[in-house]
Amino acid sequence: MLGIVLMRPDKIPTTIYFVRHGHVRNPNDVYYGRLPGFPLSEEGLHQAAASRDALAGIPIAAIYSSPQLRARQTARVILSAHEGLALNISELLDEVYSPFDGYPHSKMEERNWDIYSGVDRKYEQPVDVLRRIKQFIAEACKE
Repeated sequence: MLGIVLMRPDKIPTTIYFVRHGHVRNPNDVYYGRLPGFPLSEEGLHQAAASRDALAGIPIAAIYSSPQLRARQTARVILSAHEGLALNISELLDEVYSPFDGYPHSKMEERNWDIYSGVDRKYEQPVDVLRRIKQFIAEACKE
């Protein structure tokens, strides 16, 4: 996931756009979650370019990305339209911490893509993800 912070004059609320990474090359058809090494596919690169074009005329103050390769690639494409900005990596934007990384899509379909039910407490639940995103928003607005 990417967080894009818009530059605003004083006393106008900060706007943050959340952009999902583009389509991923996933030759083994697995739930990749936080697994490393899943780059954008050609389609994903085109999707990232469409996001870049949609955001090109907007005054962006900062771009944040999860540490995942696909998100960093998407962010770099968007950054290409915004000279002078650096890519900021935030683990707060990472994928859900789940025990299912690497599971075949067929197994995930059997679970109806439910990554929360019946998992050990060490894995994230929706409230944990919400807490992370709220923390990201607070930190991005402060910066």
